Amino acid sequence: MDASFANKAMIFLIWLMALTFCPSARVEAGCSEEQNRALLEIRNSTHGLLFADLDGSRDCCSKSNILCDDDGKVIRIFMQDDYVKPPSIFKWYPNMTLFTLFNELDFLDLSSMNIGGELQVSGMGNLPSSIFSNQSKITTFEVSGNRLEGVLSFSILANASSLYHLDLSNNYELEIETESPSWVPTFQLRKLYLANCSLNKKNGHVVPTFISTQYLLYSLDLSNSPLEGSVPCHLFFNTNITKLLLSGNKIDGSFLDCSANGTSPLEWLDISGNHVKGHLPENIGYLLPNLYGVDMSSNALEGNTFLGPLVIRLSNI
Repeated sequence: MDASFANKAMIFLIWLMALTFCPSARVEAGCSEEQNRALLEIRNSTHGLLFADLDGSRDCCSKSNILCDDDGKVIRIFMQDDYVKPPSIFKWYPNMTLFTLFNELDFLDLSSMNIGGELQVSGMGNLPSSIFSNQSKITTFEVSGNRLEGVLSFSILANASSLYHLDLSNNYELEIETESPSWVPTFQLRKLYLANCSLNKKNGHVVPTFISTQYLLYSLDLSNSPLEGSVPCHLFFNTNITKLLLSGNKIDGSFLDCSANGTSPLEWLDISGNHVKGHLPENIGYLLPNLYGVDMSSNALEGNTFLGPLVIRLSNI
């Protein structure tokens, strides 16, 4: 990897999250001169591919891709709305200190914007836990489909108490560690997308254990992580998960070979391309009564005699 890329964005995602989840700078209410200047600098860093219509006036709240609250404070920046897709050779290395000026920001989507660089927690030294204050306003953070690299520890998100939508998927060289160092989340996610990243490489590619604390989670994508170990029964019987995507991993053993109390809320399941083997439970129709979409192809499953209403839906496995 080019050394200049690593030097420019060694800690991009860590720094971005730090400044977004707990901005330290405070500005006057309204679309201030500092905020306008920050938006102009962001535009210039993309060579005019973003915020092309900004003219330096203080009326940034009138722009269609910027949302302000009733007090005139910028709370959302819709970068995808007018972003001109650059050539694939282009990489964006934004100055993330600019985001400190948007201290009321609750939504940030940087997906598919060709952000590049290597991430190393050690590049910033030890991050103090206070940097992610529970006063953070951010609820949605998306940085999928970029070119991020290095290692990201989920412990830095522990105090992002307002967070409910997190998407780091499709950063193929990004390693995500959720098990070490130890941490306790203060958030309750609704959506979590970590597909096509390397999950818990240092801890045997285990399913993130913190998910068992997420009682409001209803959409989970851990495809192509590559997870290892037995079928994670606790994900099937989480109180709210209705969409579960686990395809392209190294999950093995029997399907739902566990003690299940009650039924699963799952409506859509994809566990294709794993190493699941043997027979499916005869009472699978009773365990998964809400399932209307399922893909279990490319496993080592054998024939069954089923009980319950799911028989027709599974006929093409």
